[in-house]
This record gives sequence, C-alpha cells and structure tokens, in this order.
Amino acid sequence: MRIGFLDARSNTKDAHPVFAEIVEKTANVQVEGLTAPNPFKVPAAAKRLFSQGVDSIIAFVTSDDDHELGFLRDKLADVEISEGKYVFLVFEDSNVLADQMRQDLEHALSEALSYAPAEPKQPEAGAMDMFSVPSQGGEEESEVKDLLGDEEVHKLF
Repeated sequence: MRIGFLDARSNTKDAHPVFAEIVEKTANVQVEGLTAPNPFKVPAAAKRLFSQGVDSIIAFVTSDDDHELGFLRDKLADVEISEGKYVFLVFEDSNVLADQMRQDLEHALSEALSYAPAEPKQPEAGAMDMFSVPSQGGEEESEVKDLLGDEEVHKLF
C-alpha cells in the first residue's frame, strides 16, 4: 500500500522522524512524502500526491488558528470527494507534546490502513463483467433486426 505523508513548511514540529519510526514497524507500506509551503496549500499538495498514485494520505499540520483547521477540513473533504480516496488530517497546536504527536500519527496510520483498498479479485473463468459482450448474437439482436427491417443496426444492439 502506498501512503502519502504531507506536511507544511510552516509547521512548528517536524513529524517526519516520528512517522518514519512508526512506518518501519508496519509491513507492506510505502511512503511518498511532500511538503506544502503553508497549510493553505495542503489541499493542492494532496491532489498532487493522489495523482502520483497513493492510496491515502496522512496530512500533518501544526497551527494555533482555528480558521486554518476549518479551511483544511472543508478543502480536504473536497479533495476526498473528487479523488474517491481519504485524507487523514492530524492537526496539532504548536505546543503539542512529542508523545501526543506520536499517538495521533499512529492512529492516523491505523485508520489509513483500515481503509486500504482491497486487493482486486480475479474474475472466475468464464465469468462476464459488465463490459463483456457475448460473442454471438442472441435473440435480442434478431428482434432488433426484425423491428428495423433492412436498416443497419448499431453494434450495441
């Protein structure tokens, strides 16, 4: 699974070393990192990470401004809707203690892993998916030809 780790350059705490330690203990997780210039650019950076193929994102932002938190929640929800994937926001105040930061990052990683996309199932032999077309025309094709006479019928009918 590929997880994006996103932070802002303006953060008062560096979460990279803590997150790296947490990920080392987790099997089958590959991390793609990106740093946004400031918290207002985090949603755009999240879109960029999704375009690079990550399955979910953990965004770590420190700030004492509740307006930034509201902005981030709204805009990251828009990103989640447009991308169909989740962003787990870890929003801490600038005086966050290291233990609390670790717990919050561990929780976010656990959430991200629990919403991981399932491995795609291989179709059973002979099973048709919704885009398969039968190889031979059946009764429906002959009924459409009868209705239209000698007119050429579109291949979907």
